Amino acid sequence: MADTKVSDLAPLTFPSNNDILYIVKGDAGTSNRITFNDLLSGTNGIITNLNNNVNLFTAEVRSLSGFYITLNLTNFVTDFAVLSSQVKVLSAETEDLWQTTEYAETAYTKITVLTGGLTRSVTTAGGTLNFINGVLQSVT
Repeated sequence: MADTKVSDLAPLTFPSNNDILYIVKGDAGTSNRITFNDLLSGTNGIITNLNNNVNLFTAEVRSLSGFYITLNLTNFVTDFAVLSSQVKVLSAETEDLWQTTEYAETAYTKITVLTGGLTRSVTTAGGTLNFINGVLQSVT
């Protein structure tokens, strides 16, 4: 077999751990041998670590998936509905405050009219009353 070229040897598709591989070191020009198991020893640890990480990530994804499946979104929808109704109530109360302010202004105007100091126009259901120093000047 010393006269056979490496390129003429039959290929081995599935080497076993104890099979010996022929290695020629390119920079030194020397020949060495290594078992298939020793050749893969560095990669076996990496593959084991990758496999462990994949298993860990798979477990995490399953855990998160289970969490989201059991998550009850009804509570969130209910909370939004309650908040929405509270905004409507606050809006109505703001409207009431605005009307109360308008009523207070009308009452102030009427009191001012009675005390004789009003100089402005007051709109009523029957028209506009125009006052100068509390004296009714015209009705339009």
